[in-house]
Amino acid sequence: MPDVARAAATGASFACEASILVKCAAMSLRITLMSVVAVLVLAACGNNPMSGTDGGNGAAGPTYYKDVLPITQASCNKCHTAGGIAPFALDSFEAASLKAALMADATTTRRMPPWLASKDCGGPFVGDRSLTADQITTITQWFQSGALEGNPADAPAPATA
Repeated sequence: MPDVARAAATGASFACEASILVKCAAMSLRITLMSVVAVLVLAACGNNPMSGTDGGNGAAGPTYYKDVLPITQASCNKCHTAGGIAPFALDSFEAASLKAALMADATTTRRMPPWLASKDCGGPFVGDRSLTADQITTITQWFQSGALEGNPADAPAPATA
């Protein structure tokens, strides 16, 4: 009898592992398809999401230099800079555009920038790098519109230490 029970348990375990693998593969396929659809939608709107520019027809949404860079300079680049304590930099268009989806998700869920103090406990707080709802919307819209570069002439002055 123990051999039958062991065989049944092994079969159940294998079926469970196979089920998990199938679910993971399906999720991966959905994410891939959603990414392809997003690129196609942006391309159909006249923006080339792979170019990092606005397609030459005027910005269709927030741009890095005019809208996102001021936010990252004030709230992100103390850590997210080359050689900083964060695992990646956000201090250039090239670096930030590669992380646009991550930036949108991390700010929308308020995982970033990290700030544990509650606004209900007083303030203003020294060193508060939390983002306003408008700043979070700007970053999310920048990602959703294809992480447009914009005009480098629109960049704010470099942040001072």
